[in-house]
Parts: sequence; C-alpha cells; structure tokens
Amino acid sequence: MVINPTKFETSTPENIVEHIEWSTKGQKRIWPLAGIICNPHFADQTEIQDILKGYKTVKKASELLNIPIKATNVHESLLEEFNKTGFNETEVWTIKRFMPKALW
Repeated sequence: MVINPTKFETSTPENIVEHIEWSTKGQKRIWPLAGIICNPHFADQTEIQDILKGYKTVKKASELLNIPIKATNVHESLLEEFNKTGFNETEVWTIKRFMPKALW
C-alpha cells in the first residue's frame, strides 16, 4: 500500500494505521498486505526534510502494524541531494511525475 504521510488523512502513525485497517477491512485477500511504500511529498514543493520526516511517521505506523516498509519514493530531481543524507532504511525508488500540473 502506498502511503503519503504529508496528506491530512495519513499524517500521523495512528491515522496511517486507521487508513490501512479501513482500506483492507472485509477484503478477502489470498495473501496478507506485503508492505508499505513510503511516498512523502508536497508535489513540486517537496524538500529533503519532508521525505525524512514522512519516513519517520510511516516507520512508526509500520511498527504498530508489523508490516514492513518496502521502499521510499524520491522524486528524480531530489535524488542526488537525498543520497547525500546517508538514508539506508529502505530501498529508494526514483519517481517522475507525469502530471505535474495536476491538483492533488
């Protein structure tokens, strides 16, 4: 499940837990939820600190749920700077926005 901890609905570990439990409640799945993709961003206004702060929020929720974080998304324009932070908690996936003018 992809989680953006900068959105109001998923801005705290408790809200993330509630969101995941609500999203998966009553669903018949052949396999359990395999993991969380941490996708912290404010579109073009995202800064490195937003990603690091968002990861900490998602990490707390993942610990409460006992569901691993499989990857952290970083926009391609921030990747070089992000790599300088020494972040090694998860695999880092580089993303590119295809709809940069879209309002979220």
